[in-house]
Amino acid sequence: MAKPVPGQPVEPVGAPLGLPSSVGTGACASACADAPSIERLNRDCYCVAVNQRILHAELEAVLGAHGLPVALADSHPNLFSALPVYVAREHLGLIADVVRAVEEATALPAYRSAVLAWAAEIAGYDPGSPGGLLGLDFHLGPHGPRLIEINTNPGGVLLNAVLGQALRACMPEFSAPPTDPAAVEDAVLEVMLTEWRLQRGAVPLECVAIVDASPDKQYL
Repeated sequence: MAKPVPGQPVEPVGAPLGLPSSVGTGACASACADAPSIERLNRDCYCVAVNQRILHAELEAVLGAHGLPVALADSHPNLFSALPVYVAREHLGLIADVVRAVEEATALPAYRSAVLAWAAEIAGYDPGSPGGLLGLDFHLGPHGPRLIEINTNPGGVLLNAVLGQALRACMPEFSAPPTDPAAVEDAVLEVMLTEWRLQRGAVPLECVAIVDASPDKQYL
């Protein structure tokens, strides 16, 4: 089992909300550093903390700017994890391997022919771009990460970017974000702009609509 050691930081991918104020101080650093496995780390270490006031203020500012309801903490109390989740570098490598395998498999002509044989007619439309932003959901278990689904409409990516900017860690040498949260929004927008240019060339992009068959039934 993977053990956190200096120089090989684990990644906090969830974050606690509503934990006692004592959590997130140096008091828990020793227990976290000495955890013999990722399983024990997830069970015993709560050193990653979220400043709820900052998080809710940022979310409400973003939503309010677009005329959306801002009481997200009340309407979606379980939107974010109540506890931190740590992922070993080894498991992140396995996840990256699966992502590459998915990309390679879906590029095979035989795979595409088999899928299009039973898929809806609209699946045969080629917009001239690869699809941009996908969400690959993994569950962690005793045997490592397992892919459970691929979302073509990953609505949580920008919310997680805001969450990442509100994280506070008492052990920065052992826990490090996998990417710069502040750069995520720009990266997402660049993906959308690239997709647009591939499909429409120099035509200006004026708005983006995220479409769902049953939008009123979606949690986000």
